[in-house]
Amino acid sequence: MSFKKLIISSITLLMLLSVAMAPVYAETSISDISLVSVNLVNQDPTPAVGGDIFEVRIGVKNEGGKSAGDYILELDPSYPFQKVAGEELSKEIGFLDKYQDDDKEVIITAFKLRVNEEVTSGNYPLKALLYKKGDLTKTGYKTELTIDVGNKENAEVMLSTSELNPGENSKLTFTIKNAGSAPLKDLTFSWDTPENKILPLGSGNTRFVKYIGVNQAVNLDYDVMAGSDIEPGLYKINMYLNYEDTINSSEKNVIQDAGIHILEKADFEIAFSENLDDSYTFSIMNVGNSDTKSVSMYIPKQDGWTIIGSNNAIIGNLDAGDYTYASFKLLADSSNQSEIPIKVEAYYTSNEGNRKVVEKEILVSNSNAAITYITQADSEKGGFTGYLIMAGIVIIAILILGIFIIRKILKKIKSAKKE
Repeated sequence: MSFKKLIISSITLLMLLSVAMAPVYAETSISDISLVSVNLVNQDPTPAVGGDIFEVRIGVKNEGGKSAGDYILELDPSYPFQKVAGEELSKEIGFLDKYQDDDKEVIITAFKLRVNEEVTSGNYPLKALLYKKGDLTKTGYKTELTIDVGNKENAEVMLSTSELNPGENSKLTFTIKNAGSAPLKDLTFSWDTPENKILPLGSGNTRFVKYIGVNQAVNLDYDVMAGSDIEPGLYKINMYLNYEDTINSSEKNVIQDAGIHILEKADFEIAFSENLDDSYTFSIMNVGNSDTKSVSMYIPKQDGWTIIGSNNAIIGNLDAGDYTYASFKLLADSSNQSEIPIKVEAYYTSNEGNRKVVEKEILVSNSNAAITYITQADSEKGGFTGYLIMAGIVIIAILILGIFIIRKILKKIKSAKKE
C-alpha cells in the first residue's frame, strides 16, 4: 500500500468515526473535508404546550476545513407535531464557512409547528433532514431533535342562569369547563355580588372541586335569593377560580364577571267590590315591587258565569301601591250559592317589552249583591211611600185649615144677623 493510499484510508476512517459520534453530514475530497452538523438551539416556549403553536430554532454549522453551501434543512413532523397552515417546513441554508465555531452558527428561526392538543407531557422526537439542493432523493443526513412538550391547564367559568325573580328561592348554576390540554386538580370556586344583592341560602359561596378531565365540565348549583326590595335590572356577579398551574409551578387565579337579570316582581291583588244591576265591580291593586304598564283586566270564559258585555277592561299604567276599579256585565249561573268563585286575569307589559299575565281566582258574594240590590229597591220604595205620606199630610193640613176658616166665616155671619 502506497503512502498516498494510506493517507486516504486514514481520512476515511476518521470520517466514519465522526459520523458515528455526532449528527454530521460530510463531503469529502482529497484536499479537504466539510463537516456540517445539525443541532437544536432552543424552542419557544419551553415546554411546547399541547394545542398551541411553538417555534423551534435549529443551528447548522460547518466544522470541517472546506466551505459548504447549497444545503436544504427540512423538518418531517409526526405525532404529536403538526404543520401550521402557511408555514414552510424547509429552508435553504446559505454559505457555510470552514471551521465554524459556535459564534458563526447559522440559526433557522422560521420553523413553527403545532402540538396536538391531546398529547401528554414528555419529550418527543422531531425529525430533521439535511440534504444538497437539487437532490430529489433527499439522501442526506437525518437526525432527530428532542422537543419538550407539556400540558396547559386552562379553565373557563360560565354562569348558566340568566334570570332571577326577586324575593323567591331560585337556583343559580355555575359551569366550570376544562378548556386546556391537561386535567385540572384541586380547584376552589367562589362568587359574590356587589352589596350582596344576591345571597346563597343554606350554604356558603365557596365550593371545592377535586378533578376535571380534559374537555369535561362541572356544574355547581346554589340555592339563592335576591331581596324582595331589589330594583329590577342587570346586576354583576363576580366569579373567582383558583387552581395549580403545573407548567409554571404556581397558583393560577381566574377572575371573570357575568351578568344576571333581576326580573320585575309584578303582582296584583284583585277583590270583588260591588254588584249593581248585574254590573260587577272589581278593585285591582299593584302589590309588586315595580310599576306596571298597559294593564288590562280580563274575565275569561268559565263555568258558573255568563259574560254579557265585553270581557276586557283597559286600565293603563298602574304604579306600585296604586289601585283602581274595573266593571263587567256578568250573570251568575247559580243563585243558590252564597259565594261564587270567578277567575280574573290581569295582563301587563314588562320592562323587557314582553306581555305577561297574572291569574287570580276570587269569591263573589251573592248575598252582598242581593243586599245591595234589595237595599236600593227598599230605598226607592221608601221614597215613594214618603212622598204619599207627605202628600196626605199636606192634604189633611189644607182640609183642617179650610174647616177652620169656614167656621170663622160662619161665626161672623151669625153675629151680623143678631145685630
